[in-house]
Amino acid sequence: MPQPELRPAGPRSPEGGTPSQEGALPRYHQAARFAGEELAEVTYFAAQDVVFAHAGDVDLSAYRFQLNRVDHVVIVGEPPPADLHDELRSVLAAGEPAVIPEGVLRLLNARRTAATKAGPWVEGHCRPGKRLT
Repeated sequence: MPQPELRPAGPRSPEGGTPSQEGALPRYHQAARFAGEELAEVTYFAAQDVVFAHAGDVDLSAYRFQLNRVDHVVIVGEPPPADLHDELRSVLAAGEPAVIPEGVLRLLNARRTAATKAGPWVEGHCRPGKRLT
């Protein structure tokens, strides 16, 4: 089981919104796919740094995973301010825009909801080939 890494973060529902419920679609997401693991990894860490730089102001999570053997980076959570949305879009532009199936978005949102109960910043890492449930 992955060990969580805790870092400071902020409110769970910025702009007075209601946080996404477990099993529901996230209120916000952006996704990109990548031809290779290295670029996906660099993009994931860049997206994570952007989210962390806005800790206290936003409720977002970044994920990197393979879907049908294609590397993806996805940001899910509560809608961020327009400038942060644009910054994240710029980071994800290193890849190609991707459509993520609703079932996967629901799974990521459920993981995000569970992680926010554990702490304000939680990281979990899985070995390649492990199915998320």
